Amino acid sequence: MFGWRCARKARQDGPAHLLVCGNEKGGSGKSTLGLHIATDLLNKGLRVGIIDLDIRQQTMARFFAYRAQTAAIKSLSIAHPRVETLAPVRRDRVSDVAHEERCALFRLLLDMRNDCDIVIVDTPGASTNLSDIAHSQADTLITPMNDSFVDFDVLGRIDPVSGGLENTSQYTDTVRQARRERRRMHGAMLDWVVVRNRQSTFSSRNERKVDSGLRQLAMQLGFRLADGIGERVVYRELFPLGLTVMDAEALYELNVCQRNSPSHLAACREIGRLVRMLRLPVDEDGRQRLVARQALCGAETLQFPVPEFLA
Repeated sequence: MFGWRCARKARQDGPAHLLVCGNEKGGSGKSTLGLHIATDLLNKGLRVGIIDLDIRQQTMARFFAYRAQTAAIKSLSIAHPRVETLAPVRRDRVSDVAHEERCALFRLLLDMRNDCDIVIVDTPGASTNLSDIAHSQADTLITPMNDSFVDFDVLGRIDPVSGGLENTSQYTDTVRQARRERRRMHGAMLDWVVVRNRQSTFSSRNERKVDSGLRQLAMQLGFRLADGIGERVVYRELFPLGLTVMDAEALYELNVCQRNSPSHLAACREIGRLVRMLRLPVDEDGRQRLVARQALCGAETLQFPVPEFLA
């Protein structure tokens, strides 16, 4: 989409790790998390690719377009990802549209996974053909949700009397199908991480109930829980500049924030903690975990079964 530049490190062996930000509910923070994770990885010297599948909004694509503009106007030395979008397909038959979209996305994924260290895909807040394909190809899926039962409903239906899981949601079924397809086609497992955003500073009855419900659901559906980002103005106010809290030197140079701003420092800690909890194969710890998961995926030869929710 536009030129990209970053501090180049030796490329990892094999195709790039594919990180998908997915949730069929809008306003959960997919794009916000994705662009902050991307910026953190860029500043660590990794080649990052961005695919924005939200054809109408294109929030992540616009953010990095703003980033390029700011860098050019202010003469900033900041890293940029490779950003790609897909043009809308218009055909008379729905089946032709689906086929063309599928082919275009697979071609783009193949190209970017051979060109980058990590590829981050932002999906729309709805079920689409492209979103389903991205889920089935993901190595890591992060599903952000606000800390309420309104967002909890995206994962499963809660019995109002017992408080237990009554049945799964359509989105959960989509992830399950993606896991089965990935295991069948690639012999690999999808690492699903549910990220809790906008958690309250003070514990409340609602927060404790949501926490308890998510922990029960995690055991049944096979996802990991991670703390996301709080409700901070700093996450929103930097969007028009294409900068994040992780671009500390650029922000200081532009006199946007103070070096010892408590909100800025707390936001940096939140993003850094989240990236560590994702345990992506971008450092030694993440690579060792990837090797262990690949061994688990070959469980048939190791004579122990893989749980159905992981397969």
